[in-house]
Amino acid sequence: MKIAIYFGKRFEKYTTPEEMLEGFHDKEKAKIIISDLKRTGACARPIKGSIEAVYYKVVPES
Repeated sequence: MKIAIYFGKRFEKYTTPEEMLEGFHDKEKAKIIISDLKRTGACARPIKGSIEAVYYKVVPES
């Protein structure tokens, strides 16, 4: 599964669930995001202290 990460409307990078688990300090939050992505194909999490959000979206493997 390939995941696109957006900060607000700006594309940031592509990642995988394994890379997310390695990179997140809060493993439970990473597991929740991955679970939401598998279930719905997209997930949004607010950025603390901002009106923007981080968006995660499953994209086709290329």
